[in-house]
This record gives sequence, C-alpha cells and structure tokens, in this order.
Amino acid sequence: MDGVIRQLGAITLQLAQAVEKALRDVPDFRALEMALLQATQEAARQVLVTALEAVDRQLMEQRDRR
Repeated sequence: MDGVIRQLGAITLQLAQAVEKALRDVPDFRALEMALLQATQEAARQVLVTALEAVDRQLMEQRDRR
C-alpha cells in the first residue's frame, strides 16, 4: 500500500509541474486549456493504472492463499 501512496504522490507532483509549465509557457487561453486537458488526462490514466495494478496484486495474493 505504501507503494501505491508513493505513486499517487508522484502523479500529483507531475500534474502540478505540468500545470505550472502550462501557465508559464502557453501563448493563449486555448493552448492553456489543451495543455491542462492533456495533463489531467495523463494523470487520470496513471491513477487508473496504479489502482488496477494494486487490485491485481491483491487478487493474486488472495488466489495464492486458497
């Protein structure tokens, strides 16, 4: 479980860095909107992968006990 929490922290940090970069570098509101959309979609994808991997590990451990 500590690994999952650590991964979620890293994902959150990556998202915050992407938001900061977008706010600093994009030329207009439309580009900002697109950069933030892409960053949040990537963060959501990473969170989903992390959650599914954790569930998979848990199911494998339970299966081995039977």
